[in-house]
Parts: sequence; C-alpha cells; structure tokens
Amino acid sequence: MIRPAPAPHGPAAPVHASAAIQPDRRAVWIAVLTAVVPTLTVNICYLISSTQGLVPACIPYFEGCTSISSAGRYGISYYLFKVGMVAGAVLLVLFWRQMNGHIRAGTGRAAPIATAAGMGGAAFLVLYTAFLGSEGHFYFLMRRFGSLLYFGLTMVAQLMALRRLETFAPRWLTRTMKWICFSMLFFGVFSIPVMNYMDNKDTFQDIIEWDFSLLMQTYFLLTAIWLAQLRRNLAT
Repeated sequence: MIRPAPAPHGPAAPVHASAAIQPDRRAVWIAVLTAVVPTLTVNICYLISSTQGLVPACIPYFEGCTSISSAGRYGISYYLFKVGMVAGAVLLVLFWRQMNGHIRAGTGRAAPIATAAGMGGAAFLVLYTAFLGSEGHFYFLMRRFGSLLYFGLTMVAQLMALRRLETFAPRWLTRTMKWICFSMLFFGVFSIPVMNYMDNKDTFQDIIEWDFSLLMQTYFLLTAIWLAQLRRNLAT
C-alpha cells in the first residue's frame, strides 16, 4: 500500500515524505529480485559455459574474455539465459510501476516519463533475448538494437527517478545512486572511443558491458535496501 503525500517543503520534508511511503513485503522483494535475477542469470550462465569450455575462463568484469551474450548463447545456458532475462523484464515492469507509486507518495506527483523509459527498457530486453542465438545480419542488428536500448532506457529511467528521489529520499541513497549513475555515464562515454579507435576493442567492450550491467543492477538493490529500512521503521 502506498499513501499519497503532498509535495515536500523545507528541511524536514524528506523525512515526512519518506514516511508517506509504506512499502509492503512484496514491494521489497520485487526490488530485490529485479537486481538479483538478471545478475545471477548472467553469472550462472557464464560459469556453466566456461566450465564446459564453450567460452574462455576468466573474471569477465576485469578481463573481458567474453561478452554477456556469449555467456548465454550455448548449451543449457542458452535456455537458462532466455528464461532469466524474460523474468528480469517482467520484474522491471513491476519495479517501475512500483517506483512510480513511491515517487507519487513522496512528492505528490507521478513520474510517467521515468516509468515509460523503464518499461521501454524492459520491452527491448525481451527483443534482445528473443533474437539471441539467431544467425544473420538482421538478427545481429536486432540484438544490438535491443541491448543498447535496454541499457540506455533503463539508465535514463534511473537518472530521472533519482532526480525525484533527491527531494525526499535519504542522502545516503541518493549520493550512492549518483555515484552509480555517474559511473554508468562514464562507461557509456568511454565506450565511444573504444569502439572507434582501440585495436583490442572487443575486450574493453566486454569489460564495459559486464561492469555497466552490474552497476545498473546495484541501483535496484539499493532501492530494495531503502524500502526494507522503511518497512523496519514503520514496524517500530
């Protein structure tokens, strides 16, 4: 249940606005699973594929020996990846509907653009997943188009939601989210010269992809921690 509150005013407003948000257990679990399901999926698929010798063995977050797509392209990982990513897309839709309600409760106004961007990211995640493993130039373009818009729209939604959260959410949350968003923007900008000017671009692209994804999921996990704290405060 989410109880609407008027827009915050004054230095004490963040406390009162946060108190207006009354997340239930389902809200916390949706935020947790939104972060955990895709993260576990890609890492489990990578471990299975590397153990079977289908992709190189390394620490992809630092060494970039393979892409996230390659981790879920072969063998049993192919099916696990698709199931996990579709489940992740459904969770994203639920998360952004929920976040829209939290923002409305804390500020008195909804966040329709952030919500639409987040749900758009979920739709393109499904598109990317659907074409993963298909051969041909068209299917490659669809995968590329889907993955770029999934990452891009989700980051836009997170940035826009953060702007609204800054008016009422605790400072530890918004400061950490700012660091995460700044890091994602850095990786996004850095990927431009990597793709165009570096000789060993595949390795750097893979590192950026793995780290960008981890940062993006951490944003959702921080939201879950915040909602869990609100629940604990309401119980006391």
